[in-house]
Amino acid sequence: MDITLISASDMFARDFATWAVAGEQNVTVVGPGIAKPEAFMRDIGAAKAAGRRAPLRDNLIFLALPYNCVLDVSDSYEATEFKDKIVVDLTIHVDFETFEPIYPEAGSVA
Repeated sequence: MDITLISASDMFARDFATWAVAGEQNVTVVGPGIAKPEAFMRDIGAAKAAGRRAPLRDNLIFLALPYNCVLDVSDSYEATEFKDKIVVDLTIHVDFETFEPIYPEAGSVA
């Protein structure tokens, strides 16, 4: 299976990518720039790295982001790039300055 993991930190990405690579999945990790995903991928091996504006080619996409990064990612891609793909939203709803949960008016951070 081909999986893209869009993440801004190691909080979730490292364990998930390690697990997926161990399961012989093809993993691409996307970060805000290319340097961090490349370093991350050298650590776990057998995966690819990409910058934020790289085209989304995989059919399964995981969003593992802090809440305040979701709109940045949304602005980086055309809506059509998500068409016909499975998107799993693992948005982390914590304010990283206070470490308090975020409760948006909409009732969900997804």
